[in-house]
Amino acid sequence: MLGYADQALQRSRDILTLPQEWSHAFSLAYALDFAARIHQLRKEEQLTQERAQALMALAREQGFTQRLATGTMDGTHLGWLDELVQGSSS
Repeated sequence: MLGYADQALQRSRDILTLPQEWSHAFSLAYALDFAARIHQLRKEEQLTQERAQALMALAREQGFTQRLATGTMDGTHLGWLDELVQGSSS
């Protein structure tokens, strides 16, 4: 990320395809988490929710309890992130 939001977004898109091609559920969960965080930092609420929901569904299906918790946090922290950013600019 480090100031290169567009590059981070492209990398997150690229990284989502590999675990799907490999049929590797844990790697896909990790990639969905990363993508949700990128969208969250870009304040793209709809895309954050979509990635978080996909992560939670996969985590439930595969029994990845830690990733389930992460997906829940990704999907609910949009308001918290906005408050943090607004608070730091005051």
